[in-house]
Amino acid sequence: MKRQRIVKIALLTTMLAMTLVPCYAGEILNFTGGSYVPSVNNQTIGWSFTVNTALQVTDLSWYDKTGNNPIDHTVAIWGSNGNIVVTGCAGPGCGSSWIGGFWVTTVSAALAPGNYVIGGYIFANVNDNFVLGSPTITTDPRITYGESLFNVSASLTEPNSHCCGDGFFGPDFSTVPEPTSMTLVGLGIGIAGLRKRFRR
Repeated sequence: MKRQRIVKIALLTTMLAMTLVPCYAGEILNFTGGSYVPSVNNQTIGWSFTVNTALQVTDLSWYDKTGNNPIDHTVAIWGSNGNIVVTGCAGPGCGSSWIGGFWVTTVSAALAPGNYVIGGYIFANVNDNFVLGSPTITTDPRITYGESLFNVSASLTEPNSHCCGDGFFGPDFSTVPEPTSMTLVGLGIGIAGLRKRFRR
């Protein structure tokens, strides 16, 4: 009887953990290295990617390694037809949260398998920086990174020109965690609860 109670508690804990896992699970693309430099033009910078498995976009973000960039950035994702799928403002003036080096703004959009471009508008301003020439790029397995892109423009425009290797990292996004990840988190909490119960 006691053992059944313990199993029930563990299962309940697991189910609660799976429901309460936050949507924010880190950026879908990560990079290391490169130079953190100011933009020499008013331009839209970003990168192309392919969605391999349908996913739900929960946040649009802009990279700011110190959290001190005072400038807000308009960020968007375009579909293969050139239309904007989702857009938002990332920065301190947009009410964004600074998490792990990114200004993060909550949005909601479903991305079906296919080709997309993400871009964000940056100003020619010594205080407005982005990452240029990053040698190491890793992504969530649900997407495949394409190439870095830019477009010198007077306002946010889909970036379509390639230059200077991989870089142009500023805009990014995150998604709902994969169901397997949520299950693992839930199981971990459930097991921790069981261990605590057995110790008592």
